Amino acid sequence: MLEKELQSKIYQLLKSTNIADFIYGIELYRSKADSAIDQSFTIKNILSNRYTESVLSIYEKFETAEYEVIGAESPKNMSLDRNDRLYPDFIVHDYEHNFFVFELKVISS
Repeated sequence: MLEKELQSKIYQLLKSTNIADFIYGIELYRSKADSAIDQSFTIKNILSNRYTESVLSIYEKFETAEYEVIGAESPKNMSLDRNDRLYPDFIVHDYEHNFFVFELKVISS
């Protein structure tokens, strides 16, 4: 699949339905969060736990909040430095002023 095709499919999902309905494997992260209590305080475990917390937090935002897609049809440069070029595929925000940046990558085999 080409990146442009993936962008189109994700955009349609974001506009027409709750994207959380199409996220699979969230139970894995919930079980990791439940078992994280017994882990030691190594850098690896701390980073893994933080990543798990972030995944669950973002998922819950998309599951429960209304959101709006910004600039998906004509992406805007979001860099604060005019010399940089940062064109994310999607910027999504909810009405609690949380912003989510989507940068899609397609790996060709």
